Amino acid sequence: MKDFPCTLAVQFFVRNGYLCCEVASRGTDIITGLPYDMGFFSLLAELVFKDLQERKYPYLKLGYTSMKPSFTQIYSSRSGVAKNILTTDINTVGSLSMPEIECAKIFLEDIYNQTTKSEIMKWIRKHSGLANND
Repeated sequence: MKDFPCTLAVQFFVRNGYLCCEVASRGTDIITGLPYDMGFFSLLAELVFKDLQERKYPYLKLGYTSMKPSFTQIYSSRSGVAKNILTTDINTVGSLSMPEIECAKIFLEDIYNQTTKSEIMKWIRKHSGLANND
């Protein structure tokens, strides 16, 4: 193994009725790490939130997910991608909204059983190119 996992800790806490998630990491690459980490940990926070809301805390609200790396970088092999991002007109980029997790139990069953009963798993499969691989 040439590299070590970057994520050091994930902390969930409730602040003013909102479930928040903070992720500490040793570092992140702005192009090859941060977008995927932010998406994954935001999904994880939503799943934990929905599970807590369904089981015991119906008035809990979904808060923020925060990434706290010790350092950030852009690998030189990705500098061209970074330059393209900096020169892209934000108004020309489309928006792609993922559906909310409707039921934590059904979504977890989809993950464990590799099924697509939940709307969010259907969306994930569709947008990952896995739609026809059930």
